[in-house]
Amino acid sequence: MGVAAAIGGDTGVGAVAPGTGPLSPGFSGISPEPMSRFVAEVEHARGVIGERAEAVRRVLAARGLPAASLGPIGEAERWLDERLPDLRRRREIAAGMARLPSWSPGALLPYEEGDLPSPVEARRLGGELAVAYRAVDSGALFDPGLDEKYAKIVRTLAEHVDDPEFTAAFFAAIGARRTVELPGRLRRGLEEGVEEAVATVSRALGSAVSGGAAVPGFAAVARALQVTAEGDDDRRGVGDLLSGGRFPTEWVAQVVAAQAFLPHGGPSGAALAPYLDALARHPAAARLAMWSVTRDAPRPPDALGRLLSPVPALARVDRRPDLVTFLRELDARAGRDDASAAAFGRLLAAASGAYDERDGAHSDVAARFAFAVITGAARFPFAPPARVHLAEIAGSYATEMTEGADLGDDNQLLPSAFGPVRSRIPGLRPAFRLSPEDTFRFLLTFAGDAAARAPFDAGMGDLTLRLVKEGVPAMRAAGDPTRLDDLFAALGNVRGFELGAAEKLGRPIDDRAQAARSDWSFGYGSTLGMAGLAVPGGMYGAIAWTALSMGWSLLDTYQDDPPGEVGKLRDMDDRETLGRRHSVAQMLMDAGFPAKVPPTEFQASLPPGVSVADSDGRLRPFVDILQSGPRSLRALDQWFITNGMGSQDNNSLGKSAKRLADVFNGGKDTSEVRARYLS
Repeated sequence: MGVAAAIGGDTGVGAVAPGTGPLSPGFSGISPEPMSRFVAEVEHARGVIGERAEAVRRVLAARGLPAASLGPIGEAERWLDERLPDLRRRREIAAGMARLPSWSPGALLPYEEGDLPSPVEARRLGGELAVAYRAVDSGALFDPGLDEKYAKIVRTLAEHVDDPEFTAAFFAAIGARRTVELPGRLRRGLEEGVEEAVATVSRALGSAVSGGAAVPGFAAVARALQVTAEGDDDRRGVGDLLSGGRFPTEWVAQVVAAQAFLPHGGPSGAALAPYLDALARHPAAARLAMWSVTRDAPRPPDALGRLLSPVPALARVDRRPDLVTFLRELDARAGRDDASAAAFGRLLAAASGAYDERDGAHSDVAARFAFAVITGAARFPFAPPARVHLAEIAGSYATEMTEGADLGDDNQLLPSAFGPVRSRIPGLRPAFRLSPEDTFRFLLTFAGDAAARAPFDAGMGDLTLRLVKEGVPAMRAAGDPTRLDDLFAALGNVRGFELGAAEKLGRPIDDRAQAARSDWSFGYGSTLGMAGLAVPGGMYGAIAWTALSMGWSLLDTYQDDPPGEVGKLRDMDDRETLGRRHSVAQMLMDAGFPAKVPPTEFQASLPPGVSVADSDGRLRPFVDILQSGPRSLRALDQWFITNGMGSQDNNSLGKSAKRLADVFNGGKDTSEVRARYLS
């Protein structure tokens, strides 16, 4: 079938003659990039439908009401589940073909499905593979061919990993017990490629659960995995089965809740990691699993749930823990192993919408979860591997973090509260209000090392670029030179809190200054590059925030002796203002603010050896200008003066850049002092 024809995209046919190739009426093709985006959108939609439908089902069940009205939704869920494995298979085929040297981005690739086995044939082949697996005696004292027997089974399974008929027939034929034991048998029997083999089994199970419900015997296997395992070995087996596949929202949420979120604890350390990873890959399932085991975890808003709010006199006592208590206990279990701690951090970030949603446009349920984490979990003793994922949450909620750090509004003395906030900053629309105290405490969870701060820096930079881009045209249209003042004051407040948090954590960092060197180098030096600030894809936000908040100290970033100690933090801050005016001016020009004398025109008047502009017509990076010597720095000052700095023209680029840099500095100084009194 012509998948790409339905999705669209450049044909990439070049000089192909009419009536042949993609232009032929009988051509069937696929375009990898649109296909990948399409599958991601369908997976996201399936997760949202499942999360909300399950919430309504549980509300109805809790009140003894029938759920027959949800039948059409269930049919839609099953329809999507049946088609997702096939869509993923096509995506993998397209991705494989895209790696061929002859492919160019946007091109259609020939694709035929006629050689795929029919459902009847797929079930027969899956059953045959099950017979081969059952014939392997894993308990034999000596079997030199055991490795190859298992490797052959895994290879065959990999060939059909996205075929739900084949995979469901295989698991149905081996039964629930051998399904749970399969990952452990592979770990004991294979000599190499163990993790890849386990991942293949998990992917195959995901295909089976998604689209193989009609295969006789498989439903019993799927249900068995939702029953709490009796022993640690079985619980590890189920965890492995979840480690690499994509599963329906409700199913994977119920499995994790039954195996890992037990009333009195559950697996910890390495045994917990695959369960947390499974939820981290599926944000809707993550929230649903935690909602099922806590009494106040956010659930999708629905009018029916509000209409059926419990009557106090009739409601049963809910003895489940609140969400923050549950997360504290889960953090303690996850923190015993680095892989599990990192998975816990990813789980929090995923459920908060950090991976599948955008700052300023989060869903209600994701925002409620993030609010609970930011305000309730800041004092958790997070293990180091989790901290970068807390910064991912802060970066994804840069809007709310900026509003919370703003010390110039009239709500700064109010406690944190969930609900829309009317911000004084144009373009800022927070989903909830954070107090300055809660904002600062959450910064303390990750501000101690540069590598962990990187996602927050990227989020703040993206927000800054967006608001400046939106604000400059409005500022010029209104002739109001102060329109961006509140924004830059709030951004300065964020930087002051960030610096205050780093300084408050400075003494512990001093005790391990040598270890901090590698973090600093990784966090900025190797990421941003040295000469000319070479920018990898997706890093423009981090560049913008780093340039605005750090200025000159970027040069220190690339040196062998980074400013990691408390004393150096103060010296570093004293030098930052030298570069901030430069970064503000470039940001304004990028947003459409015209320069009276553009950098390239000014550069033409300078003598040899003095340079302020690059070949693209932008200002050279400030560190490069500094390295060029005092003559280039004086030339930069003259460029600002030529563009209005020091004049009476409040709407000039030079004066606007100086004023906004000064406003940022003032906001930074104010919040840094305030941070000394927060804890």
